[in-house]
Amino acid sequence: MRNLILVLAMTISLTSFANITRPSNEVKSELRVEIAKLLSKANISLDASLSTEVELMVNRNGEIVVLNVNSNNEQVNSFIKSRLNYRTVKTKGISAGKIYKMPLKVIKK
Repeated sequence: MRNLILVLAMTISLTSFANITRPSNEVKSELRVEIAKLLSKANISLDASLSTEVELMVNRNGEIVVLNVNSNNEQVNSFIKSRLNYRTVKTKGISAGKIYKMPLKVIKK
């Protein structure tokens, strides 16, 4: 009987851990709109349009901290970092210290 209770307790605890959903690391649409506004009117010249992914987090003060820009173009990297780093965002419900990933398209005009 004791072994049955132990097995039952382990089964319940394992299934409860398996059902935990992980929070999404995707940027909320409101924050995405704010970031798009901060990145608008770029003064960079590109040979072609490119896609990249930006890893960022929001600190306790509500400021964006760019952790990584996944691009080989140094001009794009520095542009994104200079426009976003330590800019305050107004979007509510953003977890401080959580790393978000945001796909980004830089279009040649």
